[in-house]
Amino acid sequence: MYNLEKLNKIQTLIGYQFTNIKYLVLALTHSSTTNPENNQRLEFLGDAVLALVVSQWGYLAHPQLPEGKLHQMRTKLVCTETLASVAASLELHTVLETHHQKVNQAILADTLEAVIGAIFLDADFTITQSVVLKFFANLPLRWSELSETTDSKTILKEWAEEHQLGKIIYRTFSMSGKPHDPLFTIECLLPNTPEKFYGKGKSRKIAERNAAQKALAYLALK
Repeated sequence: MYNLEKLNKIQTLIGYQFTNIKYLVLALTHSSTTNPENNQRLEFLGDAVLALVVSQWGYLAHPQLPEGKLHQMRTKLVCTETLASVAASLELHTVLETHHQKVNQAILADTLEAVIGAIFLDADFTITQSVVLKFFANLPLRWSELSETTDSKTILKEWAEEHQLGKIIYRTFSMSGKPHDPLFTIECLLPNTPEKFYGKGKSRKIAERNAAQKALAYLALK
């Protein structure tokens, strides 16, 4: 029996409130349990929805990349390691019903896919797309590592010029850490856009690229 307080916390972390909470409960029920209903079918659905969300994002955010590079990016983004990291950040392991003594990366990744499938059934593709992209926006270094040949600042600048958005502003929001090991947080501002995009990195350049990557993800939804 799931604790309603824990389910509410998970929904807050996910950034989505379910209309039918049964979908979330099912997504958090692993096939190792004795429960006749588990999350395997939702995992199947969520895998397909995730692939479409990431494919569309890659297509719109990286117009200069050929099909092969887009496929590589998608593969890196939906790999078990990345999905498990997102699932852990959402604390899905704390409420997952399973008979496994240890929840490994594969189980975490599968659970995240099941949750994505649950959101899709409870809402629609547009809402699911928005929620999923926010999941990955919390992993800025992963976004920047998707394509070694891609400079997100350059892409964002070209996008802004193409859509006549005006000048993009980058400014230092904060700097923490020790002098020999700093951590920069850069704020990216787009003209005529109320949203602010933040990126972190060991240098201003890396932080700016991560901020630009988040801006690109936002623009892909517009």
